[in-house]
Amino acid sequence: MKRLLAGAAFCAACLAAGGAGAAATIQFTPVDLPDVTPGFDLWQYEYSVSGNFVAFGGFNVLFSPTLYAQLENPPPAINADWFASTLEPDPGLPADGLYSATALIGSPSLADKFIVSFVWLGNGTPGAQPFEVFDDSFNITESGRTRTPGQPVPEPGTLGLLAGALLLARRLSAKL
Repeated sequence: MKRLLAGAAFCAACLAAGGAGAAATIQFTPVDLPDVTPGFDLWQYEYSVSGNFVAFGGFNVLFSPTLYAQLENPPPAINADWFASTLEPDPGLPADGLYSATALIGSPSLADKFIVSFVWLGNGTPGAQPFEVFDDSFNITESGRTRTPGQPVPEPGTLGLLAGALLLARRLSAKL
């Protein structure tokens, strides 16, 4: 019985740690802007970001060269805690463009929106994009997809831990 309780406590601790290390989420709201040049569909993304960032860590949002062009350069400033830049998508390579935000201090403010405008080359409304989170050595530590506000955050890791905990508890109880 002691093993069963110890295994359950261990699994509960793992689940709690998995939830506490809250992964970064990036929500986007697409805004259709007035087109300045005929034939160029001008849009803007407003990003709301959550997560924990270290000084000189940050995130990149990727822009496919087949769907995006003319990223605003430089993008609007966020606040004094962040530096933002853009890199144009290159259909000749092909290489994704990016919106990059780098924290200038540890635990930077995420209260303000991260904003970038672009020309949309696709049909309909622009949608979700891949993103990556990087540490202070520019190593990618996490990746995902932006989502619209109200979309649930997927947590496949938690489900895997729960399944493992149930399997462990079953094996331990079978031995007792």
